[in-house]
This record gives sequence, C-alpha cells and structure tokens, in this order.
Amino acid sequence: MTLKETILGKTNLKVKTLGFGGIPIQRVSEEEAIQVVKRCYDLGINYYDTARGYTNSEERIGKALEDVRENVILATKSHRRNSEGIVEELETSLKNLRTNY
Repeated sequence: MTLKETILGKTNLKVKTLGFGGIPIQRVSEEEAIQVVKRCYDLGINYYDTARGYTNSEERIGKALEDVRENVILATKSHRRNSEGIVEELETSLKNLRTNY
C-alpha cells in the first residue's frame, strides 16, 4: 500500500494523507495497542494524534514509536485553558510520548 503525502498546514512537515487516532488503543491491552501502532508505522503512517484525555494512549504511542521518533509527527491536545496548565500538560505529554519535541 502506498499512501499519498501532503504538507501539514503551513509547517512544511510531510505527512501521509491517512493518520492514526489514539482513542481506540485505550480499550485494548498494552501489548495489542503497541502492535497496532507499530503495524500502522510499518504500513507507512507517519502522523499520530492523541490527547491527555485518552487515558493511556500517549504512553502506548510513545512506547511503540520511541525507536522511530524522528520519522513521525506526533500531535496531542490539552483541555487546560491557561498558560501554566498547558505547560504542565505539555511536559507530561512529552514524557508520556517519550520525546523532547
């Protein structure tokens, strides 16, 4: 399967036109979640969307993609509405996703 690429907004980041959403992997075992995410990567998906509110989705995506981090685009979200809260959540998300960017 060959996935088409597109530019993500005004970022100049190239992403496939099919991405992965992290909600479903919170409902399966950690082992199965990691297998699913790795399989998506193997199939060419390079954009992964998650959120702090998706229970353990960030941690599972982080574990699955830690070794290929430089090849993927990670997106997460926060429900916080002030700068201190957003910074706090961002730091937690970076830790969960096993990345520093």
